[in-house]
Amino acid sequence: MPRDIRATQNTKIAKARRQAALARPEILQPSAPRVSAAGITSMAVKAEDPETRRLIDEALAKRERR
Repeated sequence: MPRDIRATQNTKIAKARRQAALARPEILQPSAPRVSAAGITSMAVKAEDPETRRLIDEALAKRERR
C-alpha cells in the first residue's frame, strides 16, 4: 500500500530526486559519438564497439541454434 504523502513532501521528494539524478557522474561524461546510418534507417545511430557487436552476434547465434 503506498504511503500517504502531503503535497509539500511530494515537492521535496521530487526536488531530491532531480538533484540526485543531476549528481550522477555519467551525466557529466560525453556520450558516444554518433555516425550516419549504414542501412535503410534514416537516423543517426551510436557507433558500436566491435567487441560488443561480437558478443551480441554470438548470443544471437546461440539462440538460432536452439
